[in-house]
Amino acid sequence: MRRNIFNRFDLPSVRLAISYLAIIMVLSISFSTIFYRTSTVNLNLQLQPTLNSGTAMDAHPPSELAIVGGADSGQQVTASTNDIYNLNAQLQKNIAAIRTGLLWRLLGLNIGALFIGGVLSYYLARRTLQPMESAMDTQARFASDASHELRTPLTVMQAEIEVVLKKTDLSVDRAKAALRSNYQEVTRLKQLSEGLLRLAHNPQSDNIFSPVNLDEVINDAMNQLLKPAQAKHITIDDTVPRLSIQGDRQGLVQVLVILLDNAIKYSPQKCTVHIEGRAQGKHILLSVSDEGPGIRATDLPHIFERFYRADPSRSAHKVSGYGLGLSIAQKIVQQHHGEISAASTLGQGATFTVKLPA
Repeated sequence: MRRNIFNRFDLPSVRLAISYLAIIMVLSISFSTIFYRTSTVNLNLQLQPTLNSGTAMDAHPPSELAIVGGADSGQQVTASTNDIYNLNAQLQKNIAAIRTGLLWRLLGLNIGALFIGGVLSYYLARRTLQPMESAMDTQARFASDASHELRTPLTVMQAEIEVVLKKTDLSVDRAKAALRSNYQEVTRLKQLSEGLLRLAHNPQSDNIFSPVNLDEVINDAMNQLLKPAQAKHITIDDTVPRLSIQGDRQGLVQVLVILLDNAIKYSPQKCTVHIEGRAQGKHILLSVSDEGPGIRATDLPHIFERFYRADPSRSAHKVSGYGLGLSIAQKIVQQHHGEISAASTLGQGATFTVKLPA
């Protein structure tokens, strides 16, 4: 039971909530003090003439006092000294009662402020710390995943080098094979490091856009993936009309390369990958569709996360990669003030759509 309470009311949030509550209570008590003093001073000022008359009669107590009525009444009312004394005492008692009632009301107000402020402070503390906690969790998960991905090729290289060094009769062919394998692992490490740098890079200072023709972007991306497409006898059907936007040409080419590369990897032999585009209001839509196994509905919300690999529909194909491509594509699209989304039906392929400002 204590553990559940501790998990629900975590210590950092409680500490921040106490700070918020302290500020609220200082303000509440300060305003209450000012209000109480101002109210009592105004009350004394309003009743001071009557109280002064009672004080004057203490010095010169007459038997009777003539109190003149209104200017147009033409009448006089005669009051005894005892009546004035009684009135003065009653006023003093009423003032004391008003002060006491005011104190109790202000006390109740501050108790209410303490309770409501405590709940509100904890709510605000949780809202304040939640993004920080999420960012820290994401950073920790990213560091863990990156370390794991970096460790794999390094372990392979280390094992192969150890085997080669233990060979007393190492042949040239065996040495070349080991070097070729190490070269492949180094290439993988380079790709991974470039992907991580791309995700960590903040391009705000060099985000200079220029007019870009999307048909040229698509042609560049298709040329880079010509060999893998031919190896699987995959046809790329490009039906994008001539459209132009303001953007970073190299970044947009990389987005198309990532989407086309995924489509080719997950598509079966002898199929077609479709690239479509159209203008829609103030935006331009580009979509890449494949005829692969599709993506499960449970995986769709996560496919743009770093190192995420859909399981088992897509990852069952054992394709190479680190799960960084879609994260990089999403970041580039966001830098262009656009959006990227995915739609899929399991067993019927997947479609990735990029929405960019026209």
